[in-house]
Amino acid sequence: MSELNYNYKLKLKVLTPLHIGAGKEKDWIKGIDYIIHNGYLYILNQKKLFEYLNNKQLLEKYINLISKNHYSEIEKFFRENLKEDIKSISQSTYENINNINTEIKYFIRDGMGKAYIPGSSIKGAIRSVLFSYILKNHNKEITSITKYDRRTNSEVPIEKREYIEYALGNYDKSIMRFIKPNDIYGLDDYLSIYNVNLYNVKHPQNNSKSETKNIVTIECLYPFENIPSFDFQLNIAEPFINVINNKYNRQYNLPKYKNDVFKNREKETIHHLFKIINEYTYQHIEKEIKFFEKYTHTSNIEENIIKKLKEIQDKTKDHKKSCVLRMSYGSGFHGITGDWLFDDHSIDTIKLEKNKTDEDYKSVAYLNKRKTAKSRRIIDDTYPLGFIELILLDDRPDNLSPFSAEKVSDSKVKSNIPKVEISKTNEINKTNQNIIEHTQPRQSFKTITRLNEIAKGKYVVAEISQLGKPSHKVKIVLENKIFETIISNVKNANLKIGDKVIAEIKDNKGSEKINMVAFVSHFK
Repeated sequence: MSELNYNYKLKLKVLTPLHIGAGKEKDWIKGIDYIIHNGYLYILNQKKLFEYLNNKQLLEKYINLISKNHYSEIEKFFRENLKEDIKSISQSTYENINNINTEIKYFIRDGMGKAYIPGSSIKGAIRSVLFSYILKNHNKEITSITKYDRRTNSEVPIEKREYIEYALGNYDKSIMRFIKPNDIYGLDDYLSIYNVNLYNVKHPQNNSKSETKNIVTIECLYPFENIPSFDFQLNIAEPFINVINNKYNRQYNLPKYKNDVFKNREKETIHHLFKIINEYTYQHIEKEIKFFEKYTHTSNIEENIIKKLKEIQDKTKDHKKSCVLRMSYGSGFHGITGDWLFDDHSIDTIKLEKNKTDEDYKSVAYLNKRKTAKSRRIIDDTYPLGFIELILLDDRPDNLSPFSAEKVSDSKVKSNIPKVEISKTNEINKTNQNIIEHTQPRQSFKTITRLNEIAKGKYVVAEISQLGKPSHKVKIVLENKIFETIISNVKNANLKIGDKVIAEIKDNKGSEKINMVAFVSHFK
């Protein structure tokens, strides 16, 4: 343990195929980024390829073929001109698989080209679990929170998408600021390429219209027997919370529900976190098993997908030094949202609805009049994606009270969210004092947290709420007052909805309104 952190040495074990993407613009394209030759798939080193073609005076011909998207001609070009030299201009080689897609989603890499599991991806999965846990424990309180609505000049319930901010704390006061998994390296020799099938329910009564089809090819960590567990460190800054609490005695500067997660002792905190994760994952898998038991339009589903899910579910029970977590690509709608909206993953009806962006129609599934997921991503007709196991090293003491399926609480968050009472919550309406200097973001921009600090040139933390051209829309929270405004200077910032940024106030009307802000940097 350091002075301000609990430092836990862990291992990450891949239980089902794991893919963490880097965005569609990074996908490998056939004939440009990879080729198939003599039963092997070669990922091309672009620099070496262009140097080779230029030396052979073939570069212009190659560029002409690329511009016309003649994939068959490109393959023929490589067969005729590269022959045995393909391996020397490739950065990696894979055994070929059947029916490979034109584009391959590649595993995220750093600036040096090394594949890695970002700590932020693990953190995001933990965030969903903790949100579900805290919302279950404090459902009535959180769902009763209100905000001021300028249009009606009255207090109205916060939107359901805002529950997570109040459960975990927003920005500087988020519980997640005190949980930091490190990035994981050493993956490059264990990556494989596989096709992903879409297990798609087209009719809730499970008729023959439902289907399974190949949709995408990914580079992933596949759970072969010889794949190792990967070492990494998880830091939890609970000692730092205690320093803040003891020195300043300001509870409202800290996450409100911190005691639900942190147990004030190094051993108890990690065991409690693992127990929360295991209970959540057990219940999530239970819902998934029932989904596949109901929609059985593929052969041998009991011996394949359901059997694998039960094997993974068993790993959540009575384990004293590990937890099972689902993360990243393929974890699906229910995994990403914290799986709190529904008591089960079944479907009431499927409707054809027009897309907002074009004239096409798409099928949308509903359960209890809410949109839900109707498809799952599967590899080899057996593996759901994204399950990992986090394992404490042997020198750590056992958890004497691990999660047991026999102790699963019936107090689930029901899909019919309690009726919201239009009344202010005293805790929320307390004036938040400025977070102490140690908890400011690491950037050199000091952000404000008080309404009376609003002024042109001041910096605030903002969340991207809507994308647009030439500006986006953001949400800013100060002393529990929510401002919605536009943010400029976003060109080339590569932002997406939900991203948090540092922004400079460009125009305001006292403390009543922030008219515009400008993007300064990403918030870490």
